[in-house]
Amino acid sequence: MLLWTRVLALTGFCVAVVAPPASAQGASTWFLAEGANNANFAQDILIGNPSSKSVTVTLTLLPQSDAITPTLVKTFTMAPTSRLTVNLSKDFKLNGSSSARVSAVVSGTSTPADIVVERTMFFGGDLPLGSRGGLNSPGAHNASGVTAAAPRWTLAEGATGAFEAFVLVANPNPSATRVRATYLTGTGQVLVSEQEAMAQGRVTFWPRAEHPALASAEFSTEIESLTAGNSVVAERAMYFDGFRSGHDALGVTAASTTWHFAEGFTGGNAATAFETFLLLANTGVVDSRVTVDYLLDTGGVVSRTYNVPARQRFTVWVDDEGRTFDTRLAASAFGIRITASAPIVAERAMYWGTPSAADPTTPSFPWVEGHATAGITAPEARWAFAEGQQNTYGGSIDTFFLLANPQSVPVKVRATFVNNLGEGIVRDVCLPAHSRTTVWAANYPELVAEFWWFDAYYDYWEEGQVFAHVLRIGDDL
Repeated sequence: MLLWTRVLALTGFCVAVVAPPASAQGASTWFLAEGANNANFAQDILIGNPSSKSVTVTLTLLPQSDAITPTLVKTFTMAPTSRLTVNLSKDFKLNGSSSARVSAVVSGTSTPADIVVERTMFFGGDLPLGSRGGLNSPGAHNASGVTAAAPRWTLAEGATGAFEAFVLVANPNPSATRVRATYLTGTGQVLVSEQEAMAQGRVTFWPRAEHPALASAEFSTEIESLTAGNSVVAERAMYFDGFRSGHDALGVTAASTTWHFAEGFTGGNAATAFETFLLLANTGVVDSRVTVDYLLDTGGVVSRTYNVPARQRFTVWVDDEGRTFDTRLAASAFGIRITASAPIVAERAMYWGTPSAADPTTPSFPWVEGHATAGITAPEARWAFAEGQQNTYGGSIDTFFLLANPQSVPVKVRATFVNNLGEGIVRDVCLPAHSRTTVWAANYPELVAEFWWFDAYYDYWEEGQVFAHVLRIGDDL
């Protein structure tokens, strides 16, 4: 577990003015492509109600064809400013794989109500049906839902060999959908698979089993609906160390010339070391010149430029950049800003474990755990998270919020934490210009409890905005 904190001395000053916050992650309907509950997996769906009104939530499973699903639809009532945990074993008796759709209305009406939805899956331990995972589960991963289906998705990360990779595709339509997966490798080879997803269901692509060339490879994946008028939702899950560890990430619906990440870390302490990778997918037909700015928590910026060939996947090992390009990236915490000459898709993956004997700043393999996420194309003034736990499962879970400010002015952040009883606290944080800051829930005694969701409002000076990512260090339960 990570039980240390990094202290940042803030310089400059923060000036806040009244400005309407932008909405990020608030919607009345959500989709989760990945999901499973059986002898190997246990799944929770986390729902946050940030409003001052009671809401009625409808959760609908979209199962794979071989799943046992005695209950497909269930409704729940949520109090104002509260958080709900739905366990797919206890509440649905699911045995198998299933995507999900979650929607909400103001209680007693048909008026859509904004909610926030995430999903956590536990795996790798003794998980009889009915278990919520926990201390008997060495691994877990988490991802947000998405607020709309789309005809095309891209997943920049994908690897086999040391990993098992799966691409999960939800079909929320009332008719079957033909789905194509196109794999773009780091060597320029392009491979294609197709499947049909049943109506209101989901399919799983297993790259290693589909193509001998993907038995040990790095690749990005494009998912495309081939059925006119039918949009889908795509995620990717990757596991390692015999399914004891793994991570999951959402696809993105379009390439972009700009990407942002709030989290990135190299180095560590005597017990735990980290490494960070950037995964870049060029889905276009021309090469892209990509500049990566690393926004250090000390306020400095390190810039590096790469050429990403057309129709290929490209990997940046940030730890190695700290050894060979700029030592400021060694043992460093940073946010990331990416600009590209032609649109690309970007993800960031991080792994941690016991420091290796050869290089104590790098974790030895197999890693203890890891996480991955796609970037965002622009900063937002407001973020919300449905999941959050501190010191649960015997003190084995820590929650960190990573806040990055890519602007040239300081930004004042207001964070509101609310529990499932509607109680909570409000705290302010100042982010210096071009920097990243870590908020550790353990520093707030009021948060040492289970089931907290987070809502951050950013007061900004000269229209400064920030971006945020939640990191739950506790996946290795």
